[in-house]
Amino acid sequence: MHKSAQHRLRLIARLALWSLAIAPVSARPVHSYINEQGVRTYFNVLQRHVDIAGVPMVEPEEDPAAAGPQPAAAVAPAVSPYDGFITGQAAAYGVDPDLVRAVIAVESGFNPLAVSRRGAVGLMQLIPSTARRFGVRNIFHPEQNIEGGIRYLRFLLDTFNNDLKLTLAAYNAGENIVRRLGGIPNYPETLAYIRRVTGRYGESYRLYRSPPAPLALTLPPAAGAIHRIVDSRGNIIYTNLPSLP
Repeated sequence: MHKSAQHRLRLIARLALWSLAIAPVSARPVHSYINEQGVRTYFNVLQRHVDIAGVPMVEPEEDPAAAGPQPAAAVAPAVSPYDGFITGQAAAYGVDPDLVRAVIAVESGFNPLAVSRRGAVGLMQLIPSTARRFGVRNIFHPEQNIEGGIRYLRFLLDTFNNDLKLTLAAYNAGENIVRRLGGIPNYPETLAYIRRVTGRYGESYRLYRSPPAPLALTLPPAAGAIHRIVDSRGNIIYTNLPSLP
């Protein structure tokens, strides 16, 4: 066979193998996501990404089942500019701060200026009547909005005996409808809302107790300076002795 003909056959064979190699990839469905800047992006494989709230998650739009079963526990929320205030106010009202973060992420994406088509406002998407009910004077003020939302969550948790899904249903659809039905209303929006929050937080409420304050080392006035010593086993000891006996 002529050399040029052999070369053409080898080239055709390589192209055929290359096309077979890429065919499965190009045949995959296209998935779209919102990236960190709020811009929709597209991939032909499921991507682990960070959504606009800064919370890592997997969120395929076209084929939710393709990602496989998701863990029951939520991914820990990323630190936001309001994290310290959330922790402090949640502790003050005995609400798990991780629940507050999950609610804010789903409600507003941590946008303090968010306004829904139904008139819910701010980080925790309070409607004006609920804001007034729980002492919020400036509904757009991030800290007032967070505190009002936490107080509302505390009220709902108490009302529904710490049942997380009933609490979330009431937060989304209103406590009166949940009371009247004695359960979760069959509203697509409410059911989706519960799935989104529990997907971040978990399926049941975790009772929150503030961590105990560290024990203070109290010594008599004449005890002198306090020394920090690490013993042979690696234990850290605070004592007024300059060294261990």
